[in-house]
Amino acid sequence: MGNKATQPLNLISIPSILFGSSLKPTSLELNFYISGTLIGTLKDERGNGEMVQTAPEGSTGSGSVAGVALYDEGFVVLTGSWGLEDGIARNYLNDITNLATSSCLYFGVGANDGSPSGIIPSSSYSMEMKGVNKIPTLTMFAHADKGEMNHSNNPTYIDFGQSTSPATGSRVYSQPTNLKIKNIVSSSYADPPAQFEKTTYISKIGIYDDDKNLIGIATMATPIKKTQNRDLTFKLKLDI
Repeated sequence: MGNKATQPLNLISIPSILFGSSLKPTSLELNFYISGTLIGTLKDERGNGEMVQTAPEGSTGSGSVAGVALYDEGFVVLTGSWGLEDGIARNYLNDITNLATSSCLYFGVGANDGSPSGIIPSSSYSMEMKGVNKIPTLTMFAHADKGEMNHSNNPTYIDFGQSTSPATGSRVYSQPTNLKIKNIVSSSYADPPAQFEKTTYISKIGIYDDDKNLIGIATMATPIKKTQNRDLTFKLKLDI
């Protein structure tokens, strides 16, 4: 790859806002066009950062390493100096006395690099890539053990038609204590009904901080049946 202290090279900087945490290996592709005709394609095919010329097939430099991609930093360093066109020199350096043949060293000339607008009107470039965006995730487990989470304050938990009004007076306030719980155990017959078993359906899970303050609620897509003899563990994941 040559001595980078003295070797001519082309440094392309990709803003991190475009790719996140890092560039995804094997996703980077650079295309160089002249008057709409593809004269060179570089791809990170091996996933090791080497930018290999893959097109046009059979052209000068095809199969050669023309640079490297630095995934985490978002840089592409191009060193391929072989000509991508035969016998044509262009004003890439903004110096009519110093024309140069199209090569990877001039990929991106005129694209926000300080060069005067339109010095290479026939050149165009494209860059394709994918990014990796690492999102911290908090994983929590909520347990509903056997014999627990088997009562509900939902009004539908008791049989319909019962009075739920408290008894009140000048010196008394008493809530009813003999309300009948609705039997929702499925039976194959209408009569006799199935043997009663306390059954609930868990539809929401509260998330609390160390001071018992409710800080979040996880809602089930479908309520989960909880019986006396059933153990349940819910896995909650929160992106932070």
